[in-house]
Amino acid sequence: TAAALKAGSFIRDNLCKEGEVLRTWRLGRARFPGYLDDYAFISNAFIDLYECTADFSWLECAGNLAEGMVRRFHDVENGGFFATSKEHENLLVRAKSLHDSAEPSPNAMAALALLRLGHLYSNTSFLETARRALALAAPMATKAPLGFLTTILASDYCLEGPLEIVFAGRPEDEDILALRRVLSRASLPCCVIAWPGTASDPNLLPVTLSKDRVDNRGTVYVCAQQTCYPPETTPAGFEQRLRSLSRFGNVS
Repeated sequence: TAAALKAGSFIRDNLCKEGEVLRTWRLGRARFPGYLDDYAFISNAFIDLYECTADFSWLECAGNLAEGMVRRFHDVENGGFFATSKEHENLLVRAKSLHDSAEPSPNAMAALALLRLGHLYSNTSFLETARRALALAAPMATKAPLGFLTTILASDYCLEGPLEIVFAGRPEDEDILALRRVLSRASLPCCVIAWPGTASDPNLLPVTLSKDRVDNRGTVYVCAQQTCYPPETTPAGFEQRLRSLSRFGNVS
């Protein structure tokens, strides 16, 4: 986590300016507009950092980048995302990268970031933009699924909706750490994690509303498909809850 935070902080402080990503940095100078994959991968990375640390500023940065990504790359008429932005040099064709290659598809990763943010913020515009981007790749994904695994993964957020996990407590608290160790043993490819705000750093994520500590203990809430289950305060209870929702993944 420390290495991820160090890398993320460098990117945020040096390459991200008011919703724009610059592609290179040398001798204290950032240059050249970023491409779709830069925006999509960094947005997802910042969401990951929020989920790991409960630092809401990472989620705010991810949201700003996602809004900039939509402005610069989204094909409003046909759906999906162009690989190059409006700021790049005039090109004969603005291509779309729909299939996975050595890296996951930028179009799918852009959709994944919007879906994760859309579910956390209840942002219907993000959700619809992501749905159209995935629909563009769907005909090819049905014929050659192994070339579109990221598209299929992201589509799960549209079709079933993610498992929502909310931790009420500080990430460093022992009771929260015990609950997080259970989560670290789980494979949950379609999942969002959120943290309620504090008195000094409030946030108004819809998924965290009315989710507080129970009996002054670290507490975890699990919701799926608009159903929230009773809160859990013990690792055993949390593990049992995840096992009961095995369609979302598994716990080792």
